[in-house]
Amino acid sequence: MPKFDRYWIATVLTAQVGAGAALGIVAQVFLVWAISGHVLFGLKLLDMARGVANCDLPARVGQLFGSAYSSRRGHRLVPLILHRLSR
Repeated sequence: MPKFDRYWIATVLTAQVGAGAALGIVAQVFLVWAISGHVLFGLKLLDMARGVANCDLPARVGQLFGSAYSSRRGHRLVPLILHRLSR
């Protein structure tokens, strides 16, 4: 094999590895954008999670069994987390 062909083949193979790495990074950025943008906001999953949190299931179960659980004293962590995520 001529010396010129060896350098050419090495250059092409190195460029192929670099292009593959760049394509992999672009694909990961696209997936992060698609998941956060389309799935969370496009399908309104954060709004659905807020609705579930506002349902206050522990208070409803407590009322069902007659406990003195009050939703005012209850789980405020989930709505706080959802509020901070929506900023």
